[in-house]
Amino acid sequence: MMLFVINCYINMIFAFVYFGQLLMTLTPPHWCAAPNELFDSDLNLTLEQIKELTVPKDETTGKFAKCKMYQVNFTQVVGGNLSGPDPTWPTTTCINGWTFDFSLYYPTITSQLNWVCEEDWKPFLSQSLFFVGSFMASPVLGWASDRWGRLPIIVATNVMGGAAGVASAFTNSFVAFTSLRFLVGMTFDTHYTVVYILLLEYVSSEYRTIMANVPIMIFLTAGLCVMPWLALYLHDWSTFAIVIHASQVISLSFPWVVPESARWLLSKGRTKETVDIITRAAHMNKKSLTPEVIRELEASSIYARATQGPDPRNLTTSISRIHL
Repeated sequence: MMLFVINCYINMIFAFVYFGQLLMTLTPPHWCAAPNELFDSDLNLTLEQIKELTVPKDETTGKFAKCKMYQVNFTQVVGGNLSGPDPTWPTTTCINGWTFDFSLYYPTITSQLNWVCEEDWKPFLSQSLFFVGSFMASPVLGWASDRWGRLPIIVATNVMGGAAGVASAFTNSFVAFTSLRFLVGMTFDTHYTVVYILLLEYVSSEYRTIMANVPIMIFLTAGLCVMPWLALYLHDWSTFAIVIHASQVISLSFPWVVPESARWLLSKGRTKETVDIITRAAHMNKKSLTPEVIRELEASSIYARATQGPDPRNLTTSISRIHL
């Protein structure tokens, strides 16, 4: 059950890391910012009137353009008491920047750094490089978990991903943000799958379907449902990034509460550590660890040293004696 709870927690983190970046790089509704002179109090124009005057509408949809504005002398236009804009006026790009509508959205890095119009490719590239990092690092980290153990890789990937995710909240450039998201992507997947594997290694076959799938069905889904509301409540992408990634720091406590893989330890011939873990598990589950079980573990360790892999028969028999 302890491993089950850890797996539930990791599933929520998985949802935060995988889908959180989508909420950080959302593009709020936007249009070209009006010249400063139109905000003069003497003109007595409302924000909606300024928008109507400066931003053209699409002839087909009737919606305001996102990347165009009229190129006229607006002071003369207002002074001439014109009732509305003339669709034949020349247009230009958003030379004064953009205005973003946060009534149903919140400030994101896209709105903060103006990744719109000519630079609207930047959010998509940063997300793509996140997955490039995962593609490149997952095979290496999978090998590392077989070389140095499951637990060190679980802690290392969560700490590295959490640190890079928190650091990304303080960036103010495309290169810095994308580089840090690449690092988060390198740890993504491995920080989740190794915990999943560790749970399956300890749970007997009749419980694996429930123990492996319930965390995904309930807690990953819960994480997905909570995230949009959390982002709206915090109303700032950088605070949102800090909150969802700082929770990964809890993994620093794992060496004291999460056991290393008994199968991996036996494959390395580390029988004493395996017996210690199995003894602790038996005590927690109120089961007795008989000398016969210990002999089976020792036999599996001998088999591992001879064949470079644990004896699945002895190991499965031993673990099944102390399962839930």
